[in-house]
Amino acid sequence: MFIAADRLTGWGWIALGADAGANPIGRIRALLADKSDGPRVALGTALPGVDGFRRSHGQAQNARRVAIAAGSASPRIVAASEPGLTPAALLSGDIGETRAWVRETLGPLANDSKNDRLLRETLRVFLREGGSYKAAAEELNLHFNSVKYRVQRAISRRGCPIEDDRLDVELALLVCHRLGTAVLEG
Repeated sequence: MFIAADRLTGWGWIALGADAGANPIGRIRALLADKSDGPRVALGTALPGVDGFRRSHGQAQNARRVAIAAGSASPRIVAASEPGLTPAALLSGDIGETRAWVRETLGPLANDSKNDRLLRETLRVFLREGGSYKAAAEELNLHFNSVKYRVQRAISRRGCPIEDDRLDVELALLVCHRLGTAVLEG
């Protein structure tokens, strides 16, 4: 089913049977991967029944909201099932308030500069990997000591340790990763 929402946006639903396979989103990504001029797509997860239909549409709208807030930095295909997308969508409802909170949480690390972006990404991966320098180094394809230096530099740049408000720091880093310049300081 397809419904035109406006001149540039359409909502589409694909009925999936039990034989659709384990990864319909992966199949959609593969289908559109080599189409550089293809559409920008926001996907919900495949859920059963009428309530699932509604929930999936809501998820797709959340994914779309994140993609719009991220602007040109957003990938062409965004799926609600991607880690961190739902919290970013919830926080994208009031970008001004979210930007202020990110700045309060990350301090100068919330600046939109190449150096701060590298430090934020290293700290985000380090925290996601449970504080493991080794796992973060493998994920980022960096030397262990490089990760350790960047994490220490990120904490120093923030201006205070992360032990007391680690969850806030992780969430702020996730929002920066998802929403990019929309929540960063010029």
